[in-house]
Amino acid sequence: MNENLVDLLTNFTKPFSRGLACLEAGDYDQAIVHYTKALELAHHLELVHHLGDNRVSGVTYWGRGFAYFKKRNFIDAYKDFVEANERNRVLKNQMPEIYIADKIVAIYKVSDDEEGGGKAFGLYCRLLEAITSIQQKQFYAPQPNAEVAHYTSLHTLKSLAGKGRFRLYNAAYMNDPEEGRVFFEIMKESGIDVQQVFYGDGAPPYPSPAYIGSFVKVDKKNEEKDKLFLWRMYGKHDGQEAAGACLIFKHEGTVFAKSPSLQTGAMQQLQSKPLLAEGDHQIPEERQPLKPELYKIVYSDEEIPQEFPLTREMQLAGIPSSDKWNKQEPCEKLVESLKRLKEHIDNEKDNENKKELRKLVRDLLDTIRFLFKSRHYSEEKEVRVVQVRYYDETETPQEPTDIQVDPAQTRSRFYLETHEHFRFSEVILGPQARGVRELIPWLKERGIKAEQSNIPYGTSYP
Repeated sequence: MNENLVDLLTNFTKPFSRGLACLEAGDYDQAIVHYTKALELAHHLELVHHLGDNRVSGVTYWGRGFAYFKKRNFIDAYKDFVEANERNRVLKNQMPEIYIADKIVAIYKVSDDEEGGGKAFGLYCRLLEAITSIQQKQFYAPQPNAEVAHYTSLHTLKSLAGKGRFRLYNAAYMNDPEEGRVFFEIMKESGIDVQQVFYGDGAPPYPSPAYIGSFVKVDKKNEEKDKLFLWRMYGKHDGQEAAGACLIFKHEGTVFAKSPSLQTGAMQQLQSKPLLAEGDHQIPEERQPLKPELYKIVYSDEEIPQEFPLTREMQLAGIPSSDKWNKQEPCEKLVESLKRLKEHIDNEKDNENKKELRKLVRDLLDTIRFLFKSRHYSEEKEVRVVQVRYYDETETPQEPTDIQVDPAQTRSRFYLETHEHFRFSEVILGPQARGVRELIPWLKERGIKAEQSNIPYGTSYP
């Protein structure tokens, strides 16, 4: 690397870093000033040295656009996000604002039309703000000595312990077919029939853009991670109850995020990116992928229809009625933004555009739709990782995706794999698990603490 290039990189890094610091501090005017200076240098770098294939300026345009976005200057934000997307196509899978801009441009075919694309972008940004406020309200921050547990099969345990990769499955494959309906009921009572207006146009719902990992909050006395009804419902292996495994993840800043990310929207990459990772960006060994965020489930008193059956496990567990979720403030903002979008879409003359605009609403709502469940499930004390990827059958090799398909399933199951730093540290084997004598030393060889549950198990609850 020649001396001139080193100097240019150093000069670029200073205003870029200042812009990012101002973003985090909430000083958006100064962030715009610094990012504008960084853009001048980024353009010079790419023009003279062909550096980064325009990806440096792509991230810089995102930074300035995000500052405009926070100032609610949606027109200038829209223009910057479009520029960012053209220079770095990976960003639309990381930043919901850029994803929205990309879709709006595709619908309206222009990037500077304030009455068409610009107006629509502003409406979707208000929806994103409402969604973000709910995500921030439900964010599960690390607690001292906190752990979360995940129940799974022995097959999955062996795969994860050997390969070190955890899978987040598409929301289309959740165990409960009623998943997502509680959110519809809450929205309907709050003033808009979201299911009818945005999900009722006959468009195929799968795969969902949401990929989910479900966990159980446990206390430091370890009383919550070894419950019989959880073993019976989720800790299965080859169809046999209580024969699987419970994986324990340390939550306190080691595996999960300590705070909501700057670009809240559950779209951050699970794989490391040089400018979007934690640690020293100049030292590859110190770069860490952004950690996934945990969100608390809302157990709503707005129950789904009467025909929804309580399982025997839930009845016998004596599920308590949950505290009412204070939905007034976040739902008011969400309903207001959805009503404005409904009016905008109703006024759109092109039927194909209407279809795509409704789909974009669904894409965004699915980032929070699966955080709402019936209070019948409140005993589970569930928290979830919700990551978003948008499956595109037309995706080219120039725009790689980390969505994968499980070929072992009779029906294709889309999933995401977490990065290698996302690890569990302890395993409890089910009271009915087989091969425990061999499994425990095998796990310990891999640095994983292991033991078998001592809960007595029979054909009925003890």
